Amino acid sequence: MSYTPSNVIALFLTEFDVKSGYKLIWTKSTIPSFDFSGLDYKVLPSGIHEYNQSTVLISHKFDNQLYYGLSRFRQYIIGDDSDDRNNVKMYSLGLLCDPGSSGSGGSSGRWKPNEFINNGWEFVDVLDRKLLKYIQGMKYNEVDIFEKLFDELTNSNNLLNVPGSSGIPNVNNHLLTKLPQLFKTLGPLVFVLYKQSLLRRKILFFNQHHIFKDNQDLLPDDEYDSLLNVSAFCYLISLLSIIPKDIETVANTNTLTYSQPIYNIGLHDLSDNELLTQQATIATTNDDILKNHNIYDIGVMIDDKVSIFPQQHSNDIEQYKIRATTRDYHKFKLIYQDLPLTNKKFKFTNHTNISTDDLNSITTTNSSTIRDFGDSLLVKPDHPMGEPTWWKTDAIEPISWRESIWSAFSWFATAGYQTDESLSGTTTATAGDKLSLIDEDPRHTSLDKVDLLDLINIVGYFHKLTKKWFYLINEIVLEVLEEQVPQGETIEENTLLTSVGIELTYQDIVDMELDPYSQQDLDFVKEFVLLYWGAIVDEVEIGIGLNSICC
Repeated sequence: MSYTPSNVIALFLTEFDVKSGYKLIWTKSTIPSFDFSGLDYKVLPSGIHEYNQSTVLISHKFDNQLYYGLSRFRQYIIGDDSDDRNNVKMYSLGLLCDPGSSGSGGSSGRWKPNEFINNGWEFVDVLDRKLLKYIQGMKYNEVDIFEKLFDELTNSNNLLNVPGSSGIPNVNNHLLTKLPQLFKTLGPLVFVLYKQSLLRRKILFFNQHHIFKDNQDLLPDDEYDSLLNVSAFCYLISLLSIIPKDIETVANTNTLTYSQPIYNIGLHDLSDNELLTQQATIATTNDDILKNHNIYDIGVMIDDKVSIFPQQHSNDIEQYKIRATTRDYHKFKLIYQDLPLTNKKFKFTNHTNISTDDLNSITTTNSSTIRDFGDSLLVKPDHPMGEPTWWKTDAIEPISWRESIWSAFSWFATAGYQTDESLSGTTTATAGDKLSLIDEDPRHTSLDKVDLLDLINIVGYFHKLTKKWFYLINEIVLEVLEEQVPQGETIEENTLLTSVGIELTYQDIVDMELDPYSQQDLDFVKEFVLLYWGAIVDEVEIGIGLNSICC
């Protein structure tokens, strides 16, 4: 079966000139009277002049429909004076796709990650080649090359048979391949964003990780495309935090099962904020001034280190930043230990021949290709983690006074034999247990190679953790409901039962692989329950008593 790529509905060319500013040079769409307003700002965001070339991910709303897309950016110097910015020309060639089309995923239906990735990633190389040819031709009034490309991309029979294409998408352009960079950039804070996204907070990345240095040439060497990487994080956090298809709860709720990536936004979006008023969005910006606007709940400042903070405390990030728990850190290390530590570009292999359709429609919880990670996993003691110092100093919660006191009581109560549960997983591995999330096989003989199945396994880890939380809470809610229903009746038959309160124990929190000593995790559990079971649960109490010490 041939692969059907993203459904392209528009193509456009944008220029930035130092004297005249932003300009849409050429546009064309399959939709009559399509409005391209604002796209020139989206594909040429603040700071893009620091790159010689880049890929920019975008979203655009028109006539109540959200379209996803991307652009290829290049800048070059005309003339011999490389120190004069007036001699620099900047162009961006972009496209938009209909995410609700039947392409990009086949029979996966309305599975949301399938829509979020329907952004034309398959055509990145084609866009770049055409843009480069246009620039090198230096005939800037001739756009026949783009007219022809538009016809090829929007052909109803298009199966990626664009001239110059092999017919097989380059998987290195798929956003899933940015997953290793997500872990290397955010460290254990990945788990913080995973939980915040599960609570459907509006998340905004502030990209301050600029590459331009004073001693560089006018056009820098941009091996590391932070614009693309940080934009890809929007998709990846959404993917990690989506509710798997096969989860059902006793509560009939209209709560969103996903967060919506909208990728790059800027100051121009404030004037027409229809996009920004959507619920549970994940976006990125290079405009730091947006930090003071009430368009997000959780901010993520990316610089030499990463800081996560609530919007209401954006002026005092250091004091109010949100850290990962110790348990988050140890779960994170299980994953991170098998990712390549090289700073070079990763090379991706596909030894299991995962199809592009499957990549676009990741449904890990019911896939036979996903390994059962298990809970009895340990970090390899001799494995070089290459951790930056800020992970431990700035990204992880310090041990709380409650944990310190309880640990001391525990040590005395068990004559020194009680282990610290907060520093391990839910189960301690034995000598014969597997020590790695990823199998020891020939795929991992090179530190700069990652197999696509490994990336899907990592996504599956988060989906299974989500599934575990839903099942545990749902069982507790069901037990409480059954206790409230008179004997002989079922929950469905009892119309007088409107809402209940539930009480969780220390062991419940441990079973969820969360930290019973962390106030942040306790607050998360309460909000999680009220969000997804709020139709029948109106109160959540968590009893963390001293009796747990001696158990």
